[in-house]
Amino acid sequence: MSLHIEAYAKLNLWLAVLARREDGYHTIQSLVQTIDLADHIEVKPASHLRVTCDVPMEGPNLVDVALRRLLREKRSARGFSVRITKRIPLGSGLGGGSSDAAAVMAVVNRLVPPRLPISDLSELGAELGADIPLFLTGGRQVLGETGRVIAGHPPSDDVYVLVVPPIHCSTADIYCAWDETCPKQAIEKKVPSSERRLGENDLMGPAISLVPELAKISEVVAGLDGEYSGMSGSGSAFFAAFSDYRRARRTAVALGRKMPDCQVYYCHSTRDGFSDEGTLYEDCD
Repeated sequence: MSLHIEAYAKLNLWLAVLARREDGYHTIQSLVQTIDLADHIEVKPASHLRVTCDVPMEGPNLVDVALRRLLREKRSARGFSVRITKRIPLGSGLGGGSSDAAAVMAVVNRLVPPRLPISDLSELGAELGADIPLFLTGGRQVLGETGRVIAGHPPSDDVYVLVVPPIHCSTADIYCAWDETCPKQAIEKKVPSSERRLGENDLMGPAISLVPELAKISEVVAGLDGEYSGMSGSGSAFFAAFSDYRRARRTAVALGRKMPDCQVYYCHSTRDGFSDEGTLYEDCD
């Protein structure tokens, strides 16, 4: 028997870079919303651990790394076959790799004893990717520097039109560009999350400076007359939010015809980070 998982994407509704840490990483805060654009994952028991994906991946697959870390924590030698079908574009700032890892960790945590509490699972996930704790819960959350949930927000019924150009943004390069362009006083200025504007993203300027083609995408999406718009993560995906799903759907269809080189999606907010169906065997105690 197999278990089938839909691992959802996310949008950074606002993103603030607060400081560069001594280890080279950055302190950030972000309001994040999960959406129903999803990778499909099949998990089934196997004699050993094997993770495959239908598209080439650069470097080790985060699902493989996360699952081995979880099984090591549980001191388990169980094997699983994990097959990932990508629908979330790579290098788009939509969190596909972290979402896949979180979903598989959550499911295998239920199947292999001892079952870890969500707090422990989140700590393990945060060691591997700052977005993993978000996807273990899903919904709309304010996240801190290592993925820790600072504050939950009420569920949202917003729908989104996403535009993903055929551009892969390097997160590391964009943060380096932020380091070079952000004045020291901006680093020290910490604006309360309640004062952040939806759609504001401190990485958009550095991203456009490195990839000027993103400026046109930003202009088009800002002109869609949504409630607000912005860039997710370090790019390259842009989004516009709508309260009227019919208008959002019409906008997505028209935009897809206007921008055939881009991937255009119409997405709903979700309250969870993933969904699963099917039965492998009984959950562990």
